Amino acid sequence: MAKSGITLVVVSTDTYELGLQAVIKSVANFSFDEVLILSDRPEAWGDFPIKKINTFTSGRDYNIFILSELHKHINTDYFIVAQYDGFVLRGDQFSPHFYHYDYIGAPWPFHRALAVGNGGFSWRSRRLAEAAAKILETHPPDPKAAVLEDHYLCRLNRILLEEKFDIRFASEGIAEHFSVEHGTRPFPTFGFHGVWHLPKIYSDRLDWLLETLPPRLLENDAMYPYLANEMYNTSVEHYRKLTKLKGRANRKSSGLGILRWSGGGRPPA
Repeated sequence: MAKSGITLVVVSTDTYELGLQAVIKSVANFSFDEVLILSDRPEAWGDFPIKKINTFTSGRDYNIFILSELHKHINTDYFIVAQYDGFVLRGDQFSPHFYHYDYIGAPWPFHRALAVGNGGFSWRSRRLAEAAAKILETHPPDPKAAVLEDHYLCRLNRILLEEKFDIRFASEGIAEHFSVEHGTRPFPTFGFHGVWHLPKIYSDRLDWLLETLPPRLLENDAMYPYLANEMYNTSVEHYRKLTKLKGRANRKSSGLGILRWSGGGRPPA
């Protein structure tokens, strides 16, 4: 039986250094009842205890784990999924209204309906996690198709979750207050998701940020422009360094972009 409280959850088998900073910043900005790190490298997480898991070999591995296995590790009624590029910014923006919902994530602006929301920084109930595992058994995705767990829950199976399991998804207004992903907000949010926010957050550590960015991100032609734009707005000098890193990545991959991958820090849907 789950106990009352909120757990910070990070599932990661790469981007360890950035992931550790996400945990440190989250616990510094908000008081969690528990911290749960699921990773393949115990030594990478400082003094935080971890539960060891197998190394993910693909984005699909990560997403299927979130859907099928995560509920087995959650001890509290609610938990927040964080990633290296999505964590707590302003603990003073936490709202008791969050407790009314089983799922909250930044709205997707490119969807007119079923727009809540992004899973990279998301509020979830244990009920939702248990329901997700049950739905995965009865409605498995195509074994050859890419899987994005937030899309699977919030768009493909949202109605089923609502009708069969009484799962409550937050309104877009609540979700906008909870987190920002694309665009900006005219008000502070509890957290964020999106690698393009990192230059502003780590504006005093940009050389370190460039050194710790995962190579797969530089090879991802869908995400890179957002990051490059915000890096330019933050520091032209570091934008130039970023473009050099991108050039090396292009030469290494023969100019081919790669499919979004979720090995613990998924670029947003």
